[in-house]
Amino acid sequence: MNACLFRGIICTALICLSACGGGGSESPPPVNTNPPQVIIYTATSGVAQKGPLILGSTVTAQELTATLAPNGKQYSYQTNSDLGTFNPNSVFTSRYLGVSVTGYYFDEVANAISSGPITLNAYSDLDAHSMLNINLLTTLAYQRIQTLVGSGMTFAAAELRAQREVLTALGIYNAGNQASFITLDLAKSTEGDRILAAVSSLFVYGNTPGNLSALIASFQSDIALDGVIDSPATRATLQASAQMLNAAAVAANLSQKYSSVGATYSATDISNWIDDDADGVIGKYEFQILNASPSTAFTIPAAVSGSHVGESLTVSNGTLSVNGSVVSGPATIASGDALTVSPPAGTFPNGVRTAFLMIGAQKIASVSFISGIALIEVTPAHESLPKGLTRQFIAMGTYTDGSVSNITGNVSWTSSAADVASVAETTGLATAIALGSTRVTALSGSVVGSTTLTVAAPVLMSIAVTPDPAKVVLGRTARVVAIGTYSDGTIADVSTAATWETSSPTIATVTGGLLAGVTLGNATVTATQASVSGSTTFQVATSAWMPAASMATPRVYHTATLLNDGRVLVTGGGYSQALSSAELYDPALNTWSPAGNMEFQRAYHTATLLPDGRVLVTGGSYSAPEGTSSEIYDPTTNSWSPAGNMSAPRAHHTATLLKDGKVLVTGYSPRGPATAEIYDPATNSWSAAANLAHPRDGHAATLLPNGSVLIAGGSSIDTHTPEMRSEIFDPASGGWSDTSAMTYSSWNHGAQRLPDGKFLFTGGFGPALWIYDTVAIFDPLGNVWTAAARMSIPRGSHTTTLLANGAVLTAGGRNEFLTSYATTELYDVAENNWSAAAQMNRARANHTATLLGNGAVLVVGGELVVGGRTDITATAELFDYAGNPN
Repeated sequence: MNACLFRGIICTALICLSACGGGGSESPPPVNTNPPQVIIYTATSGVAQKGPLILGSTVTAQELTATLAPNGKQYSYQTNSDLGTFNPNSVFTSRYLGVSVTGYYFDEVANAISSGPITLNAYSDLDAHSMLNINLLTTLAYQRIQTLVGSGMTFAAAELRAQREVLTALGIYNAGNQASFITLDLAKSTEGDRILAAVSSLFVYGNTPGNLSALIASFQSDIALDGVIDSPATRATLQASAQMLNAAAVAANLSQKYSSVGATYSATDISNWIDDDADGVIGKYEFQILNASPSTAFTIPAAVSGSHVGESLTVSNGTLSVNGSVVSGPATIASGDALTVSPPAGTFPNGVRTAFLMIGAQKIASVSFISGIALIEVTPAHESLPKGLTRQFIAMGTYTDGSVSNITGNVSWTSSAADVASVAETTGLATAIALGSTRVTALSGSVVGSTTLTVAAPVLMSIAVTPDPAKVVLGRTARVVAIGTYSDGTIADVSTAATWETSSPTIATVTGGLLAGVTLGNATVTATQASVSGSTTFQVATSAWMPAASMATPRVYHTATLLNDGRVLVTGGGYSQALSSAELYDPALNTWSPAGNMEFQRAYHTATLLPDGRVLVTGGSYSAPEGTSSEIYDPTTNSWSPAGNMSAPRAHHTATLLKDGKVLVTGYSPRGPATAEIYDPATNSWSAAANLAHPRDGHAATLLPNGSVLIAGGSSIDTHTPEMRSEIFDPASGGWSDTSAMTYSSWNHGAQRLPDGKFLFTGGFGPALWIYDTVAIFDPLGNVWTAAARMSIPRGSHTTTLLANGAVLTAGGRNEFLTSYATTELYDVAENNWSAAAQMNRARANHTATLLGNGAVLVVGGELVVGGRTDITATAELFDYAGNPN
């Protein structure tokens, strides 16, 4: 169904007019028939990562000159996935861009979404690279590039130098082999991508988003000055993070995050690029020789030596040979030189001699020569570990010279039952996978040490109490739920097993997760099980909206009908495409279930509860056959059956249950917007009724106390002019008669019959799409309309619901700018005034509101419209209030 057929969708056009004026007698200048050609640039893709920034993060691209000065053109995008991807689909007139992104990010150390946002930056040359990737490394180099370009360096040269300096500051020296920072992507598997993952985890370790931002800013400003990190505090922070970081856990978290795109990480992908033992050398450039002796020689890999051609190298605590010749002092390296390192003469203290390859005072690589090991002892011994947790095993080596040393990182680790527990080959970090036992073994040459690891049942690690924050109405109850997360990552509802308490029983009490509001105020509710606790704040208020379970399908322009058994039937709806599906909400279980499919797709249709408990659904399209059709839902069999055809297609019409059990249908039809017809459930047939005196659609219809039907409001389908004349249908005579003139009229209004039989008419759309805050009341005894107190704001496409205490709840809707509301208000019939009620959890318009048997109001679906963008929702929520008698 085309969206522009729906009367509730407002289609507008902006018409731009231009005028020309002139004067003077001089001839116009000659026209340049060969204007300068404009070169354009495009980007093929983009990704924003610290860890990846989540869906909806804002990306801004600003065009720059070659000197990085803005030229005034700016573009905005949003990330379209939780992997940080975005689509930079603009056409740029400059090759140089400054890019920034702000948003929440995946914290690969905590394995969770960050508690706050972060801002990252990058410079890009689209003539060199077609992607706009923003990450931590581009951010660290950002200010240094500014400084270098400002000193007269070209962008290409400044980018290359700044990237090399950033990596060097992090102990990564063969920078020439790494791709440009702007091309890196955590979802890929190049060496540069692995460096990005390691540096990202190094910076985020132990930091809140605020502290991380401060650390990045300190690094940026420091390196911007001279290309080196001079701050001892910055160096100490990064060194401490490297020592504490669990590389295996980070790798597992990243693998889980990127599993959807097939990317995997190992512990070495992280540990290779950080200095985790504080010796001044990153793992990539740390080499170990087992069963070494003073005569052992180790050849430095060409990837390391070749990256220092032209530089002067020495060795501390060892001997350096170049091309087979021992050198006693600094040696300047030429291309193709072979560098060999040997330990110094003498015994190996604690079984290890470590030689460092140096440039001046800077260590660039290390070689650990490890003497023969006589015995390996693995601890802890006979360990029991809950499923999902990790345990670091330690290997202590006793050497042939009698010395003892921690050789955990110098042995090969294995697990005899890798499906029970895995163990990182180079670190000895074990992960419990499944119940059972395994043998954890450390091997050095022919020497073996081992112990037994038993994997036990998972243990409760944390409890989250939802909703967060919670709300409870004064004098009423609301349920909070305790969700436990176990060591193996499984979650379970632990509400019944937990012990509950509130911080202030005078504000609310809690029993088994059921909060009871005692006095107005704020407090905390806590759930505890097995010494693990979780809590949330809550508020006791005079009214509140609580989240309900969401439907399976987003819906707008649908219907919601309260069935006799207390469930709610929701049918159809749609925006660009109508739906045939239906769902049932069970208030007792707070669950939705399928209610079968109607024969046709429907939106702007009607649904009427018949006396026998079935539901009649009519129309929902301006085209046949769906618009002429009707069908009946039977809740006892959860099935649909045909109910005959109306005389013409209808949508945006009304259906009213008469006292004799028949249904009067009125309103727009291509055959005539004044037509009316009646459905008889006894014969499952339709018959014509007298035409309305005034054609209309989008109107209101209500059954009056005497059995007649009031038709009010609505507008002409052609002119959108509200109909000021209301009229009454008399079922006895079958005729129509006019009432007194309305005080105002509109369409897409709210309409509600009041307890005294009067009729409340609120807000809605008027001429030129104006939206009213106006309210009118019809008194059937006097046959007269009178003005009532105005609402606090104009509303259209909202709902009105008569509460069990006689007040009327008005919820949501939108204004003339098509912006949806989350606000609600209550009308006091006796006092003729409006007061603010609690705000919904989500703004919505063209939703439904249903009074449940327990006195609460169920709001379902609708649209969030902001700045012309429409988002259809499947969410639902419940309104409760102090004084609810049910």
